[in-house]
Amino acid sequence: MRILVAATLVTLSFSAWSNPPSPSAKKDVQKENANLAGNKNETAVKRGTKDFPFVVETLPAQKSQAQADHEHYEHHEKPTLDRWLTYSTIVLAVVTAALAWFTFRLWGATGKLVVGADKTAERQLRAYLWVVPDVEGKFSSISDLCTRGVKLVVKNGGQTPAYGVKHFASIGLFESESDLDDMDFSEPGSKFVLNPGAESYLRIGRSAPLSADDLARINASKAFVYIWGEVRYKDAFKREQWTKFRLRAMGPSLMWCEEGNDAT
Repeated sequence: MRILVAATLVTLSFSAWSNPPSPSAKKDVQKENANLAGNKNETAVKRGTKDFPFVVETLPAQKSQAQADHEHYEHHEKPTLDRWLTYSTIVLAVVTAALAWFTFRLWGATGKLVVGADKTAERQLRAYLWVVPDVEGKFSSISDLCTRGVKLVVKNGGQTPAYGVKHFASIGLFESESDLDDMDFSEPGSKFVLNPGAESYLRIGRSAPLSADDLARINASKAFVYIWGEVRYKDAFKREQWTKFRLRAMGPSLMWCEEGNDAT
């Protein structure tokens, strides 16, 4: 029995020695050995060696809440705010322009008020001269009026003096007012100052009495006796002023004409 077992083992050993492994088996073994060696090298690279230092892989950091809020502000809120700022600037420019226009208008209106106030002050403070005849009850007839002459009173009804006062008057017999001559102020004459409330007197009459023919024409209303004149002066503001007067004799009295009475 022992001899039989020993003979079997010898036979198997000889069979294994006589049949070497196949090439495919050898390749599998070599591939497995190469994988093992690669794993060892990769482990060595990851661990780091003198020739292969450590490799640090940097991962992107996650955004903080502040950064996220800032990006949201830059992309969403800021454009909206910029638009509102632009609109507000435009509205402010329009309002400013309107305010400037109203200010200019107010300035112009204020200037007109100042000028108007100055003119009003001048009108209230300047001198005003007028002429009043003094004939009531002093003449018995128109002949008496023309012969004795008419007293004219020049009054200053203003609040300031009248300077360089100069007046002229005339009397004549005419058929209508259109025949009256304009006063000639080219003749030299005296000038004086008439203070507020003061009066100056001027007497005017005919050098010769009315003739019978003149009285007949007057009674027939074909001619009339006229008294007319003008007063010139300067007010306290150095402005030239004047007063014109015209009267017509109706018997022993005088009445104002419809034309020829004017003043500045």
